[in-house]
Amino acid sequence: MYEIKYSKESFEEVLQQAYDNLEPQDIKDLLNEAARLYKIPENKNDFIYNIANSVVKKRNISFKQWKAISAYVSECNRKQDIKNNKSF
Repeated sequence: MYEIKYSKESFEEVLQQAYDNLEPQDIKDLLNEAARLYKIPENKNDFIYNIANSVVKKRNISFKQWKAISAYVSECNRKQDIKNNKSF
């Protein structure tokens, strides 16, 4: 298995590039996915919910807000993938 190793600084650069390349639809899709995941009881996270509400109200998302919501969505999806896998 091939693993990509990032330093903290290079990982931040990759994230910054992804943020810089965001289109309005990407942000809407992320917020919709976060809202969908929040409705699942085991995914409740009031901190993320408050961040997302702030983004929606202001119609503006900062890099830190994007990182937090993206991390939440990724973590919830990763948990769901693990839950759906079978072990042997």
